[in-house]
Amino acid sequence: STGIFTAAQADRGMTIYDSQCASCHELSRFKGKDFASAWSDKPLTDLHVAVKSMPMDNPGSLQPQEYADILAYFLSINGYP
Repeated sequence: STGIFTAAQADRGMTIYDSQCASCHELSRFKGKDFASAWSDKPLTDLHVAVKSMPMDNPGSLQPQEYADILAYFLSINGYP
């Protein structure tokens, strides 16, 4: 079965995360138990809304594809297909 994102999206998301998010957010918040406890019982659209509210000093300033790539990165580091 195929996943909901591609490896290329996740790779782009990692690059964007490193350049746009990592200065304020520890990656550990977005993987493993912390990620699962925060998001496992919520629809993916809620995570998308949260990601789109960033960066805090300029919410929504990234391109829609960039936000989707960040989501793909978060899903990939948590083992989603």
